[in-house]
Amino acid sequence: MRIKKVQYIVFGIIFLCSLFVFWLVIKSQNQDLNDNNLENPYNPSLPPIGSNPDNTAIIELETGSVLDFGTVPNDKETTKKVKVFNRGKSVLSLKDIRTTCACTIGTIPIGQNSIPPNGEGYFIVTIYPARVAGFYSEKTLTIFSNDFKNPITELKVIAKIDPEFICEPDVVDFGTFPKGNIIEQKLHITQKSMNKPLEINKVYEMDIQDIADNDLTCEIIKTKTEEPVEYIISMKIYPHVSPGEFDRKIFLSTNIDRFPEVPIKVKGIATAPYKINPPFPKPFIVFPQISTEMSNLKKIEITPQSEGDKIEIVSYEIIPDFFTAREVSISNTPGIKIEVVPKTSEKESLAVLKLNIRVNDIEYQDHVLLKTLSSIH
Repeated sequence: MRIKKVQYIVFGIIFLCSLFVFWLVIKSQNQDLNDNNLENPYNPSLPPIGSNPDNTAIIELETGSVLDFGTVPNDKETTKKVKVFNRGKSVLSLKDIRTTCACTIGTIPIGQNSIPPNGEGYFIVTIYPARVAGFYSEKTLTIFSNDFKNPITELKVIAKIDPEFICEPDVVDFGTFPKGNIIEQKLHITQKSMNKPLEINKVYEMDIQDIADNDLTCEIIKTKTEEPVEYIISMKIYPHVSPGEFDRKIFLSTNIDRFPEVPIKVKGIATAPYKINPPFPKPFIVFPQISTEMSNLKKIEITPQSEGDKIEIVSYEIIPDFFTAREVSISNTPGIKIEVVPKTSEKESLAVLKLNIRVNDIEYQDHVLLKTLSSIH
């Protein structure tokens, strides 16, 4: 019997429909897998169908959510065992431990990845001080297991590294001070746990360009040459510091073997009757390809803290002369807006806008770091 053309068409339609249904089923299964794996890359196991839904593994850490190493040596790694209890009625499987930093690692020893009901096991946490910048570490380990209700367990690991030198204070706080004066604070440094004389070669702040007159300067003064060596770092805040709260970080470039670049936190609040955006040293980014006629063009903003305060620009200077600036008056808007335009778009440019601002007959200095990006990606 010959198969008619219509039958071929019917068979083809049925075949295509079957393929479509098969594709929908596979897609649905994959979507379910993706949904289950959205947070945990390892599938937490459910109890068998028809069994008690409470018959699952339940993870519990001996330390709770925080593991405190206390003070650890600065010249070798330190390890601790963390006991893991299975409070459930099914076998607990430890799948993996991930870290936020290579200085703190979690390891599941062979034979410890499967813990029976009401049993206990352990994993090992290791801190590598050579990978820690400074004298304090706070990192997070993420433990993946088959605990269905809590497949992800986070453990915060904290430690103090036995310091090669002591900083007093450990955070330089200028407190609250009126903008416009030079404010000084001193950092006292004393050699402690080192097998050679301490050397401090440089004090610097990241991302501060050589062209910029930094509002924060540091001077190294060696006060004791024999061991234990002692230093004083004189830190000064200058009148052109931007008003408002600042939270900065300086680095001491030293000769310690473990991690020679040591961060020191510096903070304070400069009070003034105005605020500026962006504050120094945050750069004001300019894209030369964007037309200055666009109404939403980003501008430097200087705004009063109170409605009755009057702000005016006395003078300004751009060093080097890579940009032009002009005050933009916008009705019904308090304060001043400054539009900055690069003189060329051929290359990336960096400069400092130095401002003299008058508020209620009092003059202030302020700096804005200007930067062009040659292209938009």
